[in-house]
Amino acid sequence: MNRQYRNAALYIPFAIFSEPLFWGPILTKTVVELGKLSLSEMYFQEAVCVVLMFLIDIPTGAIADIIGRKRTLIIGQSFLLVSYILFALMSEPLHTWLANICWAIGAAFRSGADSSLIYESLPLENRDAVYHKLESKVQGWKLALMAIGALASGWMAHIDLRLPLLVSVPFVGISFITTFFLVEEHSHHTLREVKYSFREHLHKMYEGLMYTVHIKKILWLMCFSALLSAAGKLWFFTYNPYFEKVGLDVQEFGYIFFMLNIVGWAASHFNQKMLEKLGERTMLITLLLSTAIPIMIMGIFPLKIMALGVFFQNITRGGLPPLFLAMSQKYITNNAIRATTLSVKSSIGALAGAGSQIVFGYALTQAGFLSTLTGLGVVTLILGLLCMTWYGKLFKK
Repeated sequence: MNRQYRNAALYIPFAIFSEPLFWGPILTKTVVELGKLSLSEMYFQEAVCVVLMFLIDIPTGAIADIIGRKRTLIIGQSFLLVSYILFALMSEPLHTWLANICWAIGAAFRSGADSSLIYESLPLENRDAVYHKLESKVQGWKLALMAIGALASGWMAHIDLRLPLLVSVPFVGISFITTFFLVEEHSHHTLREVKYSFREHLHKMYEGLMYTVHIKKILWLMCFSALLSAAGKLWFFTYNPYFEKVGLDVQEFGYIFFMLNIVGWAASHFNQKMLEKLGERTMLITLLLSTAIPIMIMGIFPLKIMALGVFFQNITRGGLPPLFLAMSQKYITNNAIRATTLSVKSSIGALAGAGSQIVFGYALTQAGFLSTLTGLGVVTLILGLLCMTWYGKLFKK
């Protein structure tokens, strides 16, 4: 099979099974009950591990540009697999710390290397459109499988809360194995032939940082993506406590997650068509409002019916990754530092995520759950509108 199409075909199982399929509905509940953490402690732990990811993200991106994307991916997937195994077996806070640290290292190594490898292996003709279509398809299929997994997760959790964690591990193993069959363009060196230079490493990091700073459109993409991703992650961890607060049963968690993943699938699957019909600016505003407004409403009105507000966040969850990856790849024209530059994007997101988690966790202890949730929506809306003002100045030129 032609390596261009081989990588695209392999990228589908690699990406689809890269995250646990059965964790969504019960993730926060398992960490609190099996890992013995409070909600505020969980946010603090997440923040510390995201800071770790921030510190090593750009260096690992530079490593990918030096030793190759595939080798970097194998390292990253190894750490991630160990992380998910530790989560599945956790019984005390130490286990969750070890699992999160492995996750941070693995995510940093994978960041930028996966999308760079696939993008560079696609045919030059119409590459941006083909890549956008591929990312939309992959994200859509992943969310569709997660929707099915959500139903099974609620059922399994009713039998044993740990069961969804254990069943998810073999599927993540599929992604890990698939990595070894990817073929990297312009990589004909064996591991012994690769010469690692610390000076070259620093130079790659510097090039990636300067490239991001000087290309304002890339910088904007990174900041807006970091805002929505950070808000979405904070909101995601409140799903379980919110559902419990309004009186939903754990089996009902599965039904809700099934439906919200279907919404995410639709937002991803029809991403390119939505972009063509709505235009870039309108679609970006839609993603912002789909995140900020429902958060505020859920915080103000703690009712069962308001739990359906999470459906709107999954418009962003399904629509943001393929759109922003395609836009980022489009504006990054230097293949030599592509993975490094994408790691800068990930680092900005990690920094925003760490800061927001620390603040959110502290606010929970001071203002209470619902007030903090409402505040998250207000802050997201204000910062998002400021970003869209900046967008108008940059992208209309």
